[in-house]
Amino acid sequence: MLAALLITIVACDFPPEDFEIVYATWCDTSRYETVDCVYDGDTFYTGACAGDADETFRMLGIQAPELSSADQPEPECYGQEAADLLDELLLGERVRLEFDVECEGIFGRTLVWVFIEDPSPATISRIEQIGGFSDSVFSDTDFSDTESDDASTTINEVLINEVLIRAGYATLYKSDVANNIRHTTRLEDAQDDAEALENGLWRECD
Repeated sequence: MLAALLITIVACDFPPEDFEIVYATWCDTSRYETVDCVYDGDTFYTGACAGDADETFRMLGIQAPELSSADQPEPECYGQEAADLLDELLLGERVRLEFDVECEGIFGRTLVWVFIEDPSPATISRIEQIGGFSDSVFSDTDFSDTESDDASTTINEVLINEVLIRAGYATLYKSDVANNIRHTTRLEDAQDDAEALENGLWRECD
């Protein structure tokens, strides 16, 4: 039987030249956290704000416009809008955090994909209002790497990273997606749609 199998593989010239095998190892298993403070359009804290926070998280694959700071007196176009939206969507929410190839960014922030499970009608309505809705945003996901009593549970959830790009409150962070692969295609498609529809900053900013 083994000899026959080997002969079949050789005869079929397997794998073909254009066949790519990707073996991905995520840097951590999914976990749940409650968002206690939002810093800007792509960064948030648990436990408290800033220096008193238990942990600082940056959302993978997205780059929101910057807020004002000591080095930048004026916020970038759509920076305040992005921060306000993330605050509206995440503050006080218990979110599921999913990891990718890299767990930590250059400033020591934890890199995450952020999901809201079973979003409320108000959250769904808000996402639709800002143009962040698509078939891919809301999905039934089987998350076998989650630390839970029933890891095979399929739950309806929304990927907030994708929502922010699709609605035009953030853009694709190419440095991230070059190294982290879990939801890259979803974000690339979301930005194509946002730019074509002139959502958010694609309409308001030069």
